[in-house]
Amino acid sequence: MTRRLLLVLIAVMLFAATDALAFNHQRQGFALGVGLGVAPTVRWETSWRTEEHVGFGVNGYIGYGWDAHNILLFEINSTRCGSDEVDWADATFIGPTWYHYFGRPGRSAFTTVGLGVYTFSVTYFGSLWEETRTRINDPGPGMLLGGGYEFARHLQIGGYLGFGRTTGPLGNYDHVHFSILLGAIGY
Repeated sequence: MTRRLLLVLIAVMLFAATDALAFNHQRQGFALGVGLGVAPTVRWETSWRTEEHVGFGVNGYIGYGWDAHNILLFEINSTRCGSDEVDWADATFIGPTWYHYFGRPGRSAFTTVGLGVYTFSVTYFGSLWEETRTRINDPGPGMLLGGGYEFARHLQIGGYLGFGRTTGPLGNYDHVHFSILLGAIGY
C-alpha cells in the first residue's frame, strides 16, 4: 500500500511541476496530439508472398518539448487495411520519436525520426457459424521517418514512413507503410 501511495504522490508532484509549462503555445513542456489520414502504401513481404494495399492511418503521441524547436514524444503510428486474404491487417510502429521544427510555432517545416518496435496483426471475421480470429505476429525492431509542415498553431500535415520486421507462424515479415496524416498537437 505504501508503494502505491508513493507512486501516486510522485505522479501528482510531476504533474504539478509541469503544469506551469503545459500548453504554453511555444512547443515547450507537455505535448499531446493525434492525427488521422490515408495510407497509400501498406506492405508486408515474406519469403513466399508480398502484399501491398491502400488503407488509412492514425497516430497518437504524448511527450515533452524541451525548447521551441524540439519535442520528444512517445508515438503510436498505425495503419489498417483489408486484403483478399484477411479482413483487417494492422501494421504499427510504437516507440520514442523526435520532432524537430525549423521555425516559429504556427508556420514551420518539421522532421521526425523514431526507433522502436513494429507490430503486425491480421483479423479474419467469422460468419454466423464461425468465430472471429486474430493472429498477432511477434513484434520486432522498427523505425519511423517523416516530415511535414505546421500550417497553423497546433495543426500540421505530415508524411510518415514506417518500416520494421515481425515474426509470424510462417517466418519473418518485412513491413513498410507510408501514411499522410492531418494532425493536431497541443503544446
